[in-house]
Amino acid sequence: MHRAGSFQIVAGAILFGLIPVFVSSCAGLSITSIALGRALFAALFAGSVLLLKGGNLRIRRKELLHYFTWTLFLTGAILCYVLSIRYTGVAVSGALLGIQPVFIILFVRLFFAEKIRTQAMLSCIVAMAGIILVSGIGGSENYSAKGCVFGLLSAVFLGLNFTYHLKFMKHESPLRLVYIQNLLQLPVLLPFVLVNPGTVSFVGIGSVFFMGIFCTSIAYLLIYSGSKKVNKQYIGILQLVENIIPVFIGALVYRESISIAAGWGIALILLSALMAGGRQEKRVSVSN
Repeated sequence: MHRAGSFQIVAGAILFGLIPVFVSSCAGLSITSIALGRALFAALFAGSVLLLKGGNLRIRRKELLHYFTWTLFLTGAILCYVLSIRYTGVAVSGALLGIQPVFIILFVRLFFAEKIRTQAMLSCIVAMAGIILVSGIGGSENYSAKGCVFGLLSAVFLGLNFTYHLKFMKHESPLRLVYIQNLLQLPVLLPFVLVNPGTVSFVGIGSVFFMGIFCTSIAYLLIYSGSKKVNKQYIGILQLVENIIPVFIGALVYRESISIAAGWGIALILLSALMAGGRQEKRVSVSN
């Protein structure tokens, strides 16, 4: 079952990797408007599917604090990542975000008291080496201390996002998790959008719509489903496939060349995913 889970996480990560294509078509929309639109369409899609399957849309009051805390982790990750890009650039921010598998392992240790596996740490090292090569970090980047702090915080919050629900909301279905988390993002993001909505356009709304359905709702559904089937320490490593998708899109769509360093980076990221997906316990609890 862990291989099916690994496939689901990788598939979700690939959908995440398509986000830059849609963001580039969002015209003058602000980042918070894009985030709000993604959450809105994702919540509507997941909620509709949930109703069609006879599910319940109600959020239990006694669990609201856990849900809201979990939602804040994801919202914090998004906002910190944007701020990191603003202060230190895409390459450095992407490399710092690639540290999230380490934090996932640490939070698994904290929440579940699991012994940290040598295989998981080796996979992390290989993956981060690949991220650095793919990001193309060189001597010309602006290593802003503030930007680096925000980049690390985004990795920390993502680590919490992908482990917190396995501990405190393990009884919920992945579809309800996606619905509730995106629904609760709306009141958090709305004040920022009211301050700076940006320029609304038909193309921008269409891009946000596709991001909400495919790169948010379906992507998180796949990842949250897969997370219940694989060893928790490998969740972040499998997701790093996301980082190579923009490279392939640049080559195939925009005819950009792939450097030798980026090629080696892609190979290392794929190797780390194979290490994570191919060597896990045979018996993995579905409910965790």
